[in-house]
Amino acid sequence: MFLFIFLLGVLWSIAAWTAEPARLMIVHSYGPDNPTAIPQEKGALEALRTAGWQEGKNLTVRRFFMDTKRRYVTPEQIRQRGLAARQAIVAFHPDILLTIDDNAFQQVATQYVDADFSVVFSGLNYPVTYYRTHFHLFTDIPTPQHNLTGVFEHLPLERSLDILGLIRHMTATDRAVIITDTSPTGDGIRLSAEAVLRHYRPGFRVDLEVVDTVDQYRRLLEALNADPHVKGLYLGVLRLRRPGGPAWNARDIVRWTVAHNRIPEMTLSYTLVRAGCFGGVALDMRAMGRQAGQKVAALLAGRPLRSLPLEAAHEYGIVFNYRRAQALGIDLPPTLLWAADEVFAEP
Repeated sequence: MFLFIFLLGVLWSIAAWTAEPARLMIVHSYGPDNPTAIPQEKGALEALRTAGWQEGKNLTVRRFFMDTKRRYVTPEQIRQRGLAARQAIVAFHPDILLTIDDNAFQQVATQYVDADFSVVFSGLNYPVTYYRTHFHLFTDIPTPQHNLTGVFEHLPLERSLDILGLIRHMTATDRAVIITDTSPTGDGIRLSAEAVLRHYRPGFRVDLEVVDTVDQYRRLLEALNADPHVKGLYLGVLRLRRPGGPAWNARDIVRWTVAHNRIPEMTLSYTLVRAGCFGGVALDMRAMGRQAGQKVAALLAGRPLRSLPLEAAHEYGIVFNYRRAQALGIDLPPTLLWAADEVFAEP
């Protein structure tokens, strides 16, 4: 009996050792240096390691970077990058596809509805209603349909503007300006902001501006900095086209903004506050990636996809860049600093 059990254990160990690793394809909307997307991948892989799935051991990971924030920015270029990503998927034969942000979902994931592998998404900015209307998906929130589940990037815009109004002592004559861009992500942020502004009344004026190019953004910031009634920005602009050169991505935009802007910038993620923006109620991108990674791990463990609901990102926090506040001459109330989830001292 002991010999039988021993041999059974040996055979199980050999089977486990020689089993084919699970295959995960990650399609990024952006490039390998994007400050909002890379933390999502890191969070996803962290969740997988916690569940026992480790890249290079029992998990093979392939990545495709569409690079649609800097290099491939026109609608046709984005479509071609989606086609190239789909060709890479066909060659890899994944068990699960993980897409990060809207371009990868729209150009790639939607082409694999009811495929023989599951699709998990992270960081969708477009509201559910958009995907319901334009792609006929997500008709019964939070129950997943087809082979798709994942995490939406709901922005806590109201809370950021409330904190801005408190810090800046804003009244009815003051303005806050939300700035987005014309990329699919920027368009998703714009739609979300418009939905919020239909019912949100903060006690001061809130305007929405959309820019497409670096020059347009520069001119807009010059005008806003010249207006004494503008007390704050909500920076939702993550891609700016530049004739004759690569587009600016979020890191480029933050770097230039911090050097030239004198208005406090609320923004949407921890990483952009760490990069130099003033602060706000921001999304923890790494935590959102962990949410998506937990779904991938559950699917690899055999859980049915319909048991893994569509979700909004869970983890937001009050975050500030203290050095940026000092550079802007803003004294953050001690009570707000004590309540903050994180305070970054370096831009």
